[in-house]
Amino acid sequence: MHIDPRVIEVITGRRGQMSAMVARYTHTKYPDEQRRVLQAWAQRIRNAADRVEVAAANVAQFQLKEQTS
Repeated sequence: MHIDPRVIEVITGRRGQMSAMVARYTHTKYPDEQRRVLQAWAQRIRNAADRVEVAAANVAQFQLKEQTS
């Protein structure tokens, strides 16, 4: 979903790869980014529950060639 790892760390309450110094002085909570990410995630869950097919952006569609004898 191309989410900034810092936003994921704030949402999950984990520091992940953040160094102790960075964690000490970084107090931002990224409210707008959190809202965007959580709304996008909620939409994915709703689509899955409603069995809505959504084309994946990172998947290429290939067609098989017919074999000639």
